[in-house]
Amino acid sequence: DAIWTEYRRRVLAMTRMPGRQASPKGLTAVRTQAAKLLDGTEALLTEMVLEERRWRQRNMLILYGLFALDILVLLLAYGAFRHYVLLPLRMLAKFCRGLGRGHYEARVSYPVRDEIGDLAQALNDSAAETHALMTTIYREHENLKQAEASIRHQALYDSLTGLPNRQHFTTRLSEAIANTQNDGTILALVFLDLDLFKEVNDTLGHDMGDELLCQVAGRLVDSLRDSDMVARLGGDEFTVIIEGLHKPEAVDAIMDNILAALIKPYTLGENVAVISASIGAALCPQDSTDAAELLKSADLAMYAAKEDGRSQCRRFDSSMMMAAMQDRRLQRDLHTVASSGRPRISDGGATARPADTGQRTTG
Repeated sequence: DAIWTEYRRRVLAMTRMPGRQASPKGLTAVRTQAAKLLDGTEALLTEMVLEERRWRQRNMLILYGLFALDILVLLLAYGAFRHYVLLPLRMLAKFCRGLGRGHYEARVSYPVRDEIGDLAQALNDSAAETHALMTTIYREHENLKQAEASIRHQALYDSLTGLPNRQHFTTRLSEAIANTQNDGTILALVFLDLDLFKEVNDTLGHDMGDELLCQVAGRLVDSLRDSDMVARLGGDEFTVIIEGLHKPEAVDAIMDNILAALIKPYTLGENVAVISASIGAALCPQDSTDAAELLKSADLAMYAAKEDGRSQCRRFDSSMMMAAMQDRRLQRDLHTVASSGRPRISDGGATARPADTGQRTTG
């Protein structure tokens, strides 16, 4: 509009140029021609402006179309990228996390044969190999644990009866003595030896003897509390650790119950055997607070019960220790006499070795 106004102003100004003489008729003709020229020019300019506006609109539409097409292409590219790259990679990442948590039996499914498909197949193969390896390691670990448990059991328990052995008994006795000293109760150590076991073993055979020992072990466990410990020291010797007693006399009833359980007949195959036991007991802290001394005292009480006629129960007292010391002194003297060949006076008595007459016998 500004251009058209300026153009019209200049054309009209040309009709009023000074210094030129024109007739009114000629001036009217010029003005008429100028008006026609202005009208044609106005129409032309209007058409040009309209054409420019249409061109701009077409260009805008083209630009909008291209922009929309670019967005569509980007969306399609992202969709393809997400479908063929992102989702498979997320699936592979999830699969790898599962492998890290130990899910070696899992597998990833990706049917497309491309780079990601090759990677998925490689991961599946690796998972299968790892699963086989871990299975083998787990089995070996379980076998080692079983072997370790078996070795530990063999080291601490008797292979025949399943009772704790001497090593386990010694450790438990020391712990029980410490507990007794802390809580102020009485600990009883019972030592028992089977009577007539050798006769059964020699008569019926070692297999029946082993069966007899197993039945004895079972009866001992059944006749005592779950907290009491029954152990086999070897041969036909058994020990029992009893904690939490409040009176020394309580062990007498326990020994009577053990003896009553052991003297009942035993069925050994087609045979029936009857045995008994000699039982001795020592108390902690009354008799000793040392494990070795306590075991020695219970052993002496057991031998005192055996000397009283077997199938007896005895509690340890100091006289048993004095008698044991005298027996050891007598055995030492007899050994000295036997090794030196000379008589020796000991404890008011005399022992002599018969003199060698120098005569030799023949035949």
